[in-house]
Amino acid sequence: RDSKLTRLLTESLGGHGRTLMLACCSPSSHHLDETLNTLQYASRAKNIQNRPVVQLDAQVSQQVSQQLQASFAQQLRLLQEENASLHQQLASKPEAPPPA
Repeated sequence: RDSKLTRLLTESLGGHGRTLMLACCSPSSHHLDETLNTLQYASRAKNIQNRPVVQLDAQVSQQVSQQLQASFAQQLRLLQEENASLHQQLASKPEAPPPA
């Protein structure tokens, strides 16, 4: 919707945070039109769904990525060493006679 309120709240409704909307209405019959407009807007606004996303600083994100890469490289090296050790054990183990 193209309204001043929507433009003002664009950043808040963009998906990076949680937003609380509060509709203030007057019980006075003098403000009936404004109260109806507010309630109609609130009714539409309650259907807005936003999925907040945590944004990491680019530097923090790069550090986390480097840490993960180092961890994966270490795990890969350990698994390769274990695999080589198991292959060596299989190669040095004498063959068992076939079951009778």
